[in-house]
Amino acid sequence: MPKYRTIVVDPPWAFDQTWATNGKPFLFYGAEGVEPPKRKAPGTIQPRGAVAKYSVMSIAEIAATPVGEWAENENAHMYIWTTNTFMVEAHELMKGWGFRQKTILTWVKPKLGMGTYYRNNTEHVLFGVRPKSPVLRKDVRPAFSAEQGRHSEKPAAFYDIVQSMSPPPYLDVFARRNRFGWDAFGDECFTPPDLQKYLPEHEKMVQ
Repeated sequence: MPKYRTIVVDPPWAFDQTWATNGKPFLFYGAEGVEPPKRKAPGTIQPRGAVAKYSVMSIAEIAATPVGEWAENENAHMYIWTTNTFMVEAHELMKGWGFRQKTILTWVKPKLGMGTYYRNNTEHVLFGVRPKSPVLRKDVRPAFSAEQGRHSEKPAAFYDIVQSMSPPPYLDVFARRNRFGWDAFGDECFTPPDLQKYLPEHEKMVQ
């Protein structure tokens, strides 16, 4: 299968589970007894929040997806989307997939969101490298503003930034749509045959 020099990961976080609350270590694909994730089929749990919009995964299932194996061993970049809630988990995923975090990008949204303490209007992207891959330019700020689309959709402005900073070939992991010039892995888009074997069984049937 092809190896990718730039991978964007948008984990389908389940907001009722965090590293801090379950206290269990991540088990990454390739560790003893760890297999590719087998996600529950839609409709097996009561739809609420993100679950009502798309299939979510536990942290263990996300960690077990062999994303690190899909990246070039040398000169590769990784971007992982996260909210404030999952900042620690995203950092651990970055390490587990073999990348070293270097900085954090922040998407500032014009509208206020939900929040227990503060009304959230940001999402974050952890940026990491393997091993010391340089960026293509050095005049880009880590914060950017963009309008919101449908639930969980990431702005085109973000992908413009990635393509200006990081080299191809590109892979969008847990994608909800196909994007020109990118391969995609997800249950709502076409996934290349080499990656389809890592999709849960009920998702392979619709490819």
